[in-house]
Amino acid sequence: MKQPTAAKRVGLLSIACSLTFWLCACIFLFTPIAHRADWELQVMVAFQFWIAVWILGFLLGLVAAALGSRYWLFAALLAPVSCGAAAWLASGIQW
Repeated sequence: MKQPTAAKRVGLLSIACSLTFWLCACIFLFTPIAHRADWELQVMVAFQFWIAVWILGFLLGLVAAALGSRYWLFAALLAPVSCGAAAWLASGIQW
């Protein structure tokens, strides 16, 4: 496998890890309350799981930048920005 192809795949996987939280949040928010499963609530509240996913996204972005173009560093920075935005939004929720 060529290096640019591997860098592109790893970089896209990094972006997917960084944005998975927002996809799950949209699915959770737009699902009617009567149809929500208990596991959906548990996944959305398990912040340690999302921290691990964002760390994986950050590391995959660094690997993609090392294998290919340095522009993949922006993909690596997407994970901490996504984590910070989620923490900022969650801090405003009255638990």
